[in-house]
Amino acid sequence: TNKIWDSLNERLKDKGITKVQEDSLRRLFKENKENQESIFKKFIIENPNSLVSIETLNGFKFSWGKESTEKLFNELSQHVRSTDKGELVQNYIRYYRDPEISDKYSDFELPDSNGDLIRLSENLSDYTLLEFWASWCSGCRKEHPELVQVYNRFNDSKFTILGISSDSNKEDWQNAIEKDNLPWKNLRDSQGRESIIQYQYGINAIPTNFLIGPDQKIIAKDIKPKDLEILLEKLLSETAHNNG
Repeated sequence: TNKIWDSLNERLKDKGITKVQEDSLRRLFKENKENQESIFKKFIIENPNSLVSIETLNGFKFSWGKESTEKLFNELSQHVRSTDKGELVQNYIRYYRDPEISDKYSDFELPDSNGDLIRLSENLSDYTLLEFWASWCSGCRKEHPELVQVYNRFNDSKFTILGISSDSNKEDWQNAIEKDNLPWKNLRDSQGRESIIQYQYGINAIPTNFLIGPDQKIIAKDIKPKDLEILLEKLLSETAHNNG
């Protein structure tokens, strides 16, 4: 399957291919990916005592999802399940969720740049945007100027932002905060993708954000800065009107 993958990649690089040919190649990519994953799953089931099985399962857990991962994990021997990689998979199964609109937020505590622990529930405004990002994430950094504008406009109107970085390197994180002039509270989750906090918020990619409302429930997810500005303008206007 890896050889097929490489072959399809080479053919896709050909600038002379037509749209029909490209679509056909992408269908073959999808079929090959499904075939490859089927082979991996079959290996895990047939080799419950193999460390390769838990290594493979850990590597694919985000792609395969919680239900399939748990089913395959239960096929493995106790010895394999109790390894370091097994513990990672167990944490994923135990804590991973995909919060939706109207779900209540999950509380957490993380250090800021001074090492002080900051708890989410103690730093909520009426409207709080949780922004999951990292210094190495170009998409995250690209959105920061617009996000700073939204923050500066609404920060005095019961709105705040809490940044949660998955940087493993503290210096890179602090440099990015300084370079992007981020005025809100920034926390660092050095365990990154394998963090229980990121499991609880279903973080598979960044940037990802959640807007928490006055009732402590999620009211928006993966919202772009421009759309966030429009939404906040509407929500805060309605609140001011209702307060008369």
